[in-house]
Amino acid sequence: MDTSVTLQPPFEYPSWMMVVAVVLLLAVIATNVVLRVILPGKMGKIELKKKPSKDDGKGIPYFDLNESKWRHVAQLDKLRAACLAGQVDNRIAHEEISRVARSFVHEATKVDVRDWTLEEIRRSPYASLAELINICYEPEFAEYSDTNPIQSIDHAKAVIWSWV
Repeated sequence: MDTSVTLQPPFEYPSWMMVVAVVLLLAVIATNVVLRVILPGKMGKIELKKKPSKDDGKGIPYFDLNESKWRHVAQLDKLRAACLAGQVDNRIAHEEISRVARSFVHEATKVDVRDWTLEEIRRSPYASLAELINICYEPEFAEYSDTNPIQSIDHAKAVIWSWV
């Protein structure tokens, strides 16, 4: 049976495309070798930068976030010990938790949140601080509160450690 339809011959790629594919493959392999074998050996010879001094010469003091975290968490640990020993009541404990957390955020961000209200903190980009201050508000201002200061201290420590 005769048909009027004829098939097209298969498409052929030009030979230069095969050369480009091989060159790209070799470039990927060479980059991989350089990144995995050659550079790590040379990286060991690079001197690490020394920790900057307290003043970088431009009048801007050096700030170590990790050191600030440790210092503020240590204050919370002292408060925890005082709470467990019965030396601090619930209201004072929560006031101190709020003060330490606000002090840390002030140091970490250079934004003075120490006197902000809860509403001002809620409108700020510091959601974890707003959540913590919200937890502290009721025990700070209520006549009586059964909120556990130990749990609030643990929450404050988590906020500080998670700060980036």
